[in-house]
Amino acid sequence: MNQTRKINLEKLKNTLLIIFAMLFLSMPAYSLTLETGIEYTVDQARIVAFKDTELTIPTSEFSTYIYDIFYYSNIDAIKAGKLTAGIGFRRELVPFYNKKNKFIGYGVKTEDEPNKKFYYTIQGKLFKYEISTFNGTYPYKNIAYDEKGNFMNIHLFISEKESFIFDKDKKLLGHWLNDKCYDDKGDITLTRLYP
Repeated sequence: MNQTRKINLEKLKNTLLIIFAMLFLSMPAYSLTLETGIEYTVDQARIVAFKDTELTIPTSEFSTYIYDIFYYSNIDAIKAGKLTAGIGFRRELVPFYNKKNKFIGYGVKTEDEPNKKFYYTIQGKLFKYEISTFNGTYPYKNIAYDEKGNFMNIHLFISEKESFIFDKDKKLLGHWLNDKCYDDKGDITLTRLYP
């Protein structure tokens, strides 16, 4: 006995479309999130950054660091491509370069005061002093002051690789992603090397 069955192509087409739509909609959605699971808009980062921030500090807090007392060994280490210096008194170094890859200054963090950073010109004169609120978790902030103890900017770290910098007027100065800093237009303004 030979049976033939007519297939309604329109019904089959609609059924297949419904199955495809159900499969497509049930697929998991993927998006890039930070390792910490924290995401901020610029405005949210600004609010967190300026909460409980001192606008001036006494210069006595950093007066012994006005000139880099390890200037020559720090500069020699940076020229040799090293990001640490010191024997018995270890210092982490972070050289900074402009868009033309010209060395413009460096940061120093010592092992005895890990919550403080000192930023020097290429001549070894302090131009910025930074205090960190890091306690092992994100977000945390680094608050920067000039050589007179006046508030300069605040650097809010939301992960190891992403942070926001705001000036004293709460304007976005930069958005660091990995080793590059972007301005509010998305242009690269600085690069850095990690220790």
